[in-house]
Amino acid sequence: MRDLKVIPASLAALAVIGLAGCGGGGGDQTPASSAATYSPAPLTPAQMAMKAGAQTEAVTFFAGYAEGKFATTWSQLSPAVRKRVSRKVWVKVHTACRTKSSGQRRTVQAITVFGTAAIVTSTAPGGTATTEDVFNYVSGKWRFTPKDMAIYGGKSVSADIRAAKAAGVCASWKGF
Repeated sequence: MRDLKVIPASLAALAVIGLAGCGGGGGDQTPASSAATYSPAPLTPAQMAMKAGAQTEAVTFFAGYAEGKFATTWSQLSPAVRKRVSRKVWVKVHTACRTKSSGQRRTVQAITVFGTAAIVTSTAPGGTATTEDVFNYVSGKWRFTPKDMAIYGGKSVSADIRAAKAAGVCASWKGF
């Protein structure tokens, strides 16, 4: 019995000694003066085309929205959104629920593409409010996906408008 208690203690001591050699203090460490930097690989032509396509679609969507062309912007929604929200509901809700920056185009600041999704970072006129919106690549086209789909769950357009106002969507670009 006595020997069984010694073995685990010996193994524990060896493990501690082994781990001590892993953490630091070795002569093969990189000096602090040569800190590592990250440089992403250059985009392939296909990736550049995807990014450019997402940017073009975002600019087109934001321009149409600012101009009040809601029937046009509805056709730029992702198929899943169009299935859930009819053109009539989209147009009526957005006509009644104008944003603070209605009539003013957002400026696209950055596009980050992850496979078939793009995060579009844009600013409102004046550059003070930054928003991140999602566009999805579906059937060869980039399509907008609103953030807050819960506002479209009412039994009527009036209920959806009330939900949009309650969510603060009418006063900002939140969700659009």
